[in-house]
Amino acid sequence: MEQLCETIRQSVLERMDFSKELPDAELQELIAKEMSYQKNVERLTIQQRVFVEQRVFNSLRKLDVLQELLEDDAITEIMVNGPNHIIYEKNGQFYEHPYHFASEEKLQDVVQQIVGKHNRV
Repeated sequence: MEQLCETIRQSVLERMDFSKELPDAELQELIAKEMSYQKNVERLTIQQRVFVEQRVFNSLRKLDVLQELLEDDAITEIMVNGPNHIIYEKNGQFYEHPYHFASEEKLQDVVQQIVGKHNRV
């Protein structure tokens, strides 16, 4: 599933027009279109398709694999110890996140997004 997400992400990046602002709805449409071009997509359940589309969207517009953790109100702490090691606290218990960043560079991009919103480096 991770490989499919990365394949779709790369295809979308290749087709995006960076000379203009792309609204979220258009980006989601582009992701859905790229999904339809993939050979193995017809074997996916609807839930799996939605999962892949959301993961690709989050990697391009939001905080990648951290986004779903941030949207869960029961999670009180998120600790990122490198691209492959994410731990979160939920209801007083610690869990290892099953997903990871595609690379150290992607993690650094997300860190810069977070600190950039607060005028930090």
